[in-house]
Amino acid sequence: MPLAEATVEDHLATSSDHFTLSLTLPDTKPAPMQPDKIRVTTEDELKRVAEIVELGATGIPLTDSTSEELDELASALVNLLTSAAKAAGRPVRKGGRPAPWWTEECADAAAAFRAIRRLYPIGFNQDVQMAKRDFHRIQQRCLQSCPMAEIARRFSASTLAGRQRRLRDPDG
Repeated sequence: MPLAEATVEDHLATSSDHFTLSLTLPDTKPAPMQPDKIRVTTEDELKRVAEIVELGATGIPLTDSTSEELDELASALVNLLTSAAKAAGRPVRKGGRPAPWWTEECADAAAAFRAIRRLYPIGFNQDVQMAKRDFHRIQQRCLQSCPMAEIARRFSASTLAGRQRRLRDPDG
């Protein structure tokens, strides 16, 4: 680490053949954390952000004659917009890869299932059960028709083990 110092501390010596070292590290502040990304896409979220910004705009200083005051104004605006987005929006999901088997048919079935779940959020309902069953059937059909699933079936452990037995020398 740059600017770090190590010194041998004789007064901390023990009876062993090792020396006690004292490390002095420079006073460095960690880099500021990058804020998580926030997604604000729906009309309700945008309206909520606008309301929060309107309410918070009263606390922003209006004078902007010096560079310090301009910096203060810019900082206040950034803080206001960031806090409004965090309050009204939702965090962006990180990572994840698209599933190759997820098709439009799967997306439509998932949307239909979510719509029925919204109609009956708590109750135990036959419509919800049927929508869930249909969604899972479509999901399994899409999963099994995926080219990657076909490759996995052809090269599964059981099929490879059978091929290995056939390749062995019958005399050996």
